Amino acid sequence: MKNICEALKEIELFFNRNTKVKSEINRFKRKNIDEYPYEAIKEAIVNAIAHRDHNIKGSPISFLIFSDRIEITSPGELTPPLTIEDLGKRTIHRNTQICRLLERTNYLEIISSGIPRMREKMKKFDLPEPEFKENNGFFEVIFRNSKKIMINESN
Repeated sequence: MKNICEALKEIELFFNRNTKVKSEINRFKRKNIDEYPYEAIKEAIVNAIAHRDHNIKGSPISFLIFSDRIEITSPGELTPPLTIEDLGKRTIHRNTQICRLLERTNYLEIISSGIPRMREKMKKFDLPEPEFKENNGFFEVIFRNSKKIMINESN
């Protein structure tokens, strides 16, 4: 069984293998531009790990990459009384021990700063804000990308 840090490293490798990278050359320097900001995706995955409902058995966190979006789904809706409108302003920790571990390993900030960071990173990439949904006992984060990225180089 993998620990959380090993799983996060594998997720990053999966992301790098399955998303596009565009290269731009300005004078003699090449700049690689990722299709999505990995920092925003990582934040959503870390939140899924930190806040999943472990009472829902047999359902893992899913991380799916499509041609126009990335979907991260975690068992369990938001912990009441938290609502989608509260995201980025308030937090309730369902799994305090896991949150503490993620904070000690610098994957998580306990102060409700992750959602604003996700929004900011997507805006910097000129992409829409992530969508947050509760759906039949699951929480979903969707990152959309309608831009057609020209692939000059892939990982």
